[in-house]
Amino acid sequence: MFLHYVGSKGAVFAMTRAMATELAADNIRVNSIVAGFTASKSVVNHPVMMEKIRPHTLNARMIKRDMLPEDLCGAAVFLASDASGFITGQAINIDGGAITY
Repeated sequence: MFLHYVGSKGAVFAMTRAMATELAADNIRVNSIVAGFTASKSVVNHPVMMEKIRPHTLNARMIKRDMLPEDLCGAAVFLASDASGFITGQAINIDGGAITY
């Protein structure tokens, strides 16, 4: 059921590392944001999906609330800024503490 999702997420990890390696000589940083289940407008407009998935996502998170698109903005701004000038090839998890490795 989630093979396509898991496979594509793995591909993003690999692409991030490969692009970071290839573009570092040109002083280009490449990072990715790994978003947890996000209650975007398109998802919220599907009440059956929200009813089935929401309890599982809330239970998996340390922060017990829906993740909103706005929750991704801070990381995106940080990664686009000079403050992250020595970060490349990384996947930043934003998921309310669902993944703790």
